[in-house]
Amino acid sequence: MIDLIFEIFVLKSIGSAALLILIIAIRPMILKWMNARVAYGLWLMLPIYLLLPINFVEVSSTGGLMTFFLGTENLPVDLIEEGFFAENLLASWSLIIWAIGFIISTMIFLFKYRRLIGSLKYIDQENISQYARYLENGSNTQLQLVTSPLIDVPAIFGLFRSYLILPKSFFGLPKQSQQAILSHELYHLNRNDHRVNFIRVLFKSLFWFNPLFYIADRYCEADQEISCDLGVLENSKPEGRAIYAKVLLESVAGVTQNRLVSQWKYQSLIKERVKMLNNIQAKKWHSWVACILAAGAIWLTSGVVMAKPDGIGENEAIPLVITNPRYPRKAAMEGIEGWVKVRFDLDSNGFPYELSVINASPEGIFENDALRAVRQWKFKTENGQKDLIYTLQFKLAADSKVSDNK
Repeated sequence: MIDLIFEIFVLKSIGSAALLILIIAIRPMILKWMNARVAYGLWLMLPIYLLLPINFVEVSSTGGLMTFFLGTENLPVDLIEEGFFAENLLASWSLIIWAIGFIISTMIFLFKYRRLIGSLKYIDQENISQYARYLENGSNTQLQLVTSPLIDVPAIFGLFRSYLILPKSFFGLPKQSQQAILSHELYHLNRNDHRVNFIRVLFKSLFWFNPLFYIADRYCEADQEISCDLGVLENSKPEGRAIYAKVLLESVAGVTQNRLVSQWKYQSLIKERVKMLNNIQAKKWHSWVACILAAGAIWLTSGVVMAKPDGIGENEAIPLVITNPRYPRKAAMEGIEGWVKVRFDLDSNGFPYELSVINASPEGIFENDALRAVRQWKFKTENGQKDLIYTLQFKLAADSKVSDNK
């Protein structure tokens, strides 16, 4: 079971990294020929890919089938294995190290989350009244207006409850600037970007060992902000865009950034956001192109990750020596039968290596005995072979009842 989990995790890690590279590579073309909304939507490919079954494009192959019976003549009781659930050490330790990193990353996030929640203070009623009508028109009556000493820019934050963080400096801005900022933040709110940010944090925690996820997260963050600008200005007139751009440029200043919030000012993004204000027109064919690109990218990535060399599952190598696997004592005494599907490579001498369990039923009973036996097999092959698949069936022959009395 540990081997199977490890294999799935490795394949998903490789596939998701390849998918991120592909998204980053095509992103400039998407921004140039379409818009930021399409670019932001393409990041959905990552969670979709991770949720898909690992073998949804894999060709099913049963490989060779061998059946081994428990018999008192060739498998006496005293040779039956006591230990039947020893796992692969490399896979086990790798998963342990990953779990430690995941826990540490999650604890850091929870600490920041609790610290920010604890710093929130509700804004005085007098300051809220002048924005109440504007917020109600946006159907955001449940939105809580707060301030925080940790966030010095307007921002949307929250998981179960939504908060609009407004720093004290916001109330001194011109009315025109305030309206532009509120429009931007309310668009984040209606699109649930503040909740998407928690998913981004989760991905970075799951793949804490891969710096590519941190790089990709910055691009995703940029597309989130730019696409929000597009949504606010989609139906605006040129003069409205000019005012919005002016407010953006005036907001350039050293500010504190927090990855848990969807905020108005990102100093490093201001110039790119202003530049993209000229490309805000969304067309119907954009969505179709995005869907086709996403489906193609996911299919291609999965196909590459699960690609098998020619001859996989065909078992062209000729077996010369087949060692019978031992029948686990527990399975023999309880009358349990099952099977194990094993994948392995052959070296130039015909000996198996890089063995792994593809699947087994029931789990945790026959895997180790199957692997131990296959390691002792020998095949006739000239240059070795990759990805052979054999299914070992464990059967209880008639009149082969095993007793625990010795």
